[in-house]
Amino acid sequence: MIEELSKDKYSKIDYLIRNDKFPEAASVIQKNNPGWVFVDDIGQPKSALVFCLGMGGFYLLGDYSNLQFNNELLSFIEGCVYSSLNNIGIKWIEISGVTQGWNRVIEEVFSSENLGKDKQLVYKSKNETLISEENIANIVKVDINTFNLKISNLDFLRNKIEQFWGSLENFLDKGICYYYLIEEEIVSICYSGLVKDNTHTIGIETLENHRRKGYGYKLATVFLNECKKTGIEPHWDCSEDNVGSKLMAEKLGLEKAYEYTCYWYKF
Repeated sequence: MIEELSKDKYSKIDYLIRNDKFPEAASVIQKNNPGWVFVDDIGQPKSALVFCLGMGGFYLLGDYSNLQFNNELLSFIEGCVYSSLNNIGIKWIEISGVTQGWNRVIEEVFSSENLGKDKQLVYKSKNETLISEENIANIVKVDINTFNLKISNLDFLRNKIEQFWGSLENFLDKGICYYYLIEEEIVSICYSGLVKDNTHTIGIETLENHRRKGYGYKLATVFLNECKKTGIEPHWDCSEDNVGSKLMAEKLGLEKAYEYTCYWYKF
């Protein structure tokens, strides 16, 4: 029977993420980022469904041939997960498998749903050469004093950090964020979304009326240079049809490491 695994027992599934390329599920299991973990057997888990709050998505890991888990998955999600998602304003299921074997399982288990799918691309750093930084006078690194500054839209920054990290304290202990400031307004941010070991996923968000001005790129150069100086492995994830994100990754000197399939449906 699928049940939620309490945080004090997350170590039981450490072995499921040992060779996992996906930082999203691992970030929750390592208790760096908030989420939920459900397993087939609390005593000896072989398969797991992990929800990453920051991403708003689910990840399947472990034994994809576990028939008992697979057969219970949809009814469990319908009976126990939909209501929890509704409580946080999410009206869809977004789900990926951390190995290719899960793709067939997802397509079979959710065949009764109007299942869509997208190809996701993951980019990694290909060298340790620092990127040229230009016009970075407006770029500031977030620290403990940031939230006492006279900035008109601190909630923009705070809400994004809390979405991925649960609290400012947790973020300040483990994450990195830079912002671009214009006349006491944060117009763009580049931040660690999730952390697994020394891997940091990269998130960029720019206010709509300040997009296409290069602020996100400038922030990303500073962020990536810090990663290179400190031994952090950056992880850039975007959909195949997000041309802007792909072009920026390549301009930043990142190269495509692998791709995977993300499935989704509304409920």
